Amino acid sequence: MREDLRKATTAELERVLASPQFAGAPRLAAFLQLVVEMALDGRGEEIKEYLIGTEVYQRGVDFDPKIDSIVRVEAYRLRARLNQCYAALDRPPAVRIELPKGSYVPRFQYDVSPPPAADKNPEAAPVFTRRWWVSAAAAGNRRGSSCSNTVRTQIKRGSLRWC
Repeated sequence: MREDLRKATTAELERVLASPQFAGAPRLAAFLQLVVEMALDGRGEEIKEYLIGTEVYQRGVDFDPKIDSIVRVEAYRLRARLNQCYAALDRPPAVRIELPKGSYVPRFQYDVSPPPAADKNPEAAPVFTRRWWVSAAAAGNRRGSSCSNTVRTQIKRGSLRWC
């Protein structure tokens, strides 16, 4: 994993763990921290229900995930808390940590899109007046006919700008 993505993911993990959604849930925070750190270390294939049960929830070596559903129940709660945490944000974070259903290996979504550029020249987009469209349609030739069809199509799509 690239170092810049690793740092961004670690920073996002710290932000999530400091959020109000995880303030009163130390075991869910430990669960999330364990699986994220293991995934970042390239040990995602080692993340199993048994490991989480023994490391986070202090179940003994006789822990049987088939009988004790603590990890599955807490994974469900962890997913809900993560969704609440991201729903409380004003804008999407640069990194989003997810725990896919059916897995304990976290998935990281990186927002690599550049920030929206300010439109320096709002007049650059063509704005056609109604007079222009009417005169083009009134020409009476095939182009006028196809032009009016274009107007109807653009109106239906909502992509036509009127002055």
